[in-house]
Amino acid sequence: MNKTYLIDKRMGKRNSNIFSAYKEPFILDEYDENDEADCIYAQAMKYLSEGNPQEGKKLLEQAYSMGNLRAGHSLSYGYSCGWFGERDYKAQMKILRELEHYNIPVVLNDIGYAYQYG
Repeated sequence: MNKTYLIDKRMGKRNSNIFSAYKEPFILDEYDENDEADCIYAQAMKYLSEGNPQEGKKLLEQAYSMGNLRAGHSLSYGYSCGWFGERDYKAQMKILRELEHYNIPVVLNDIGYAYQYG
């Protein structure tokens, strides 16, 4: 398996001495060049980090429909942070509920966070 590593462009900000959950789109880990959905996911995150939210959203949706769970999580996170314009918590929760049965820790954490903070 051939893996390509991407750089982390994560950003955060301090707000009232509490680290805010809002983050800009970023590419953190690796992707498999031989997996089409993974390549689409990586391209989507590249578009988002370069300031092209509509193309990024379209590619995230495409990768998620192909079964890429990271794309689904990034899509839900993007809805909650407003990467695609307005924040859309209903769309976020719909995707998180779809991903919930995979028992992915970060997804379960996001669901808990959503319930805790509304």
